[in-house]
Amino acid sequence: MCRNILLKITKISTTVFLFVFCILFFKVNGLANQTSAQDIISKMEQNFLKIENYQVNVSRIYYRDEVLKSQEEWRFFFQNPGLARIDVMLPKKVTLLINQEDIWQYILEEKKVVRRKIKHLREKERMLLVGKFIKPYEIEGWGLSISSKFGDRLRLVKEEVVKGKKCYLIECKPKTDDSQGLRLLVWIDRERLALVRKELYKEADNLISRTENENFLEIIPGIWLPRKVETAVQTEKGEIVKQLILRNIRMNESMPAKTFQFIPPKECEVMTLNGKGEMVKEQ
Repeated sequence: MCRNILLKITKISTTVFLFVFCILFFKVNGLANQTSAQDIISKMEQNFLKIENYQVNVSRIYYRDEVLKSQEEWRFFFQNPGLARIDVMLPKKVTLLINQEDIWQYILEEKKVVRRKIKHLREKERMLLVGKFIKPYEIEGWGLSISSKFGDRLRLVKEEVVKGKKCYLIECKPKTDDSQGLRLLVWIDRERLALVRKELYKEADNLISRTENENFLEIIPGIWLPRKVETAVQTEKGEIVKQLILRNIRMNESMPAKTFQFIPPKECEVMTLNGKGEMVKEQ
């Protein structure tokens, strides 16, 4: 009888041990990592909510197989909620201005102005259209928003030293199931909560692009941003390297209201379009 009791106790102890082991295993390798990854990204993005506005001069250089292909220069102004102005100096002078009512494009050399009315568009349509115009001037390495594209499918993989900094390595997967196996790896500086590196993959280990950030500066308390961003993109014709040099970064400084207002020069032809790109008459 004692032997039977001992066997039962042993079985119960083994079951309890396995149960506790499973809990610890999944906590360490699964759910806890996912939660931690969400917390890290959330803290990072909450930090960026301190940014009310910013201004920055951007130089972008394109290389193909280490040969210089093109160079661009612009100054970017941004202010919440959704106001933007981009003054392009190279390759040709263009002003792009976005406010709550219109998207203005002023092509100086052609003395041409295009106005797109967006006031009456649905919010989603307006955001998509605005995003289309701003995308060519995005500062990829700043990483001001990760969860907006990758939702809560985040996993903390491990900690790793990158460029002398202890970083969290986080795997992100898109929300949609038709993403063709896309996954993003991001390295976040533990101390500064800043994006140090990111790699985008398609399917298994097919690298699409890699972005490296350098020369960090604390722009305002708690906000560290790189002043050099280099992205290598893999294409069928070889590797294209985009290098961004960021200068004169200013944040949360008052900007004149006229920064986001546009009055077409008298000598310019103005073409007015609706949100769908159809021509309309000025009233």
